[in-house]
Amino acid sequence: MHFFDIFALILSILFVFLFGWLVPKTGKTHDIFKMQLDLFPVWFKFVSIIWILITVLLTIFVFRQVEKWAYFLVVNLNFASFIFFFSKDKVEDEYSEQLRLKAFYYAFISFAVFSIMYGAIKGSHLEIPEFFGEYLFVQIFLGVALLTTIFYYYITKYKLFNKVGKV
Repeated sequence: MHFFDIFALILSILFVFLFGWLVPKTGKTHDIFKMQLDLFPVWFKFVSIIWILITVLLTIFVFRQVEKWAYFLVVNLNFASFIFFFSKDKVEDEYSEQLRLKAFYYAFISFAVFSIMYGAIKGSHLEIPEFFGEYLFVQIFLGVALLTTIFYYYITKYKLFNKVGKV
């Protein structure tokens, strides 16, 4: 087995475990407003940042010559973004829960838009570069959607752009 095969298996098992952690354990209720995600602890944010740093360093210094380095980079960045977004903040309240849901809604919209754009490009005479395989292209869309959620959530929560121009 190749390193990437073993690492993909480990990453898949970790993802299934983390998904099981997030799934609400509320019994048989299907009301989305009564369900709450069991978010990861606050320290998972640091784990995701360390994961990103290690991934980037491995990609630059070790796997740059390997053919599938872009897959390795994108999949690991998506995994770290997933962990970062679903980790609790120090102060979790109804406002942050609402923002998280709204950010996830925007992520779904951005993923749908990029998927439709991809379908339009694929159906046209335009060529997608060979560097981007179909799987990598979808992973990039997913990464853009996850980054959309993170940016929307933190920009809105901390009102980063509302303070500009106020005295």
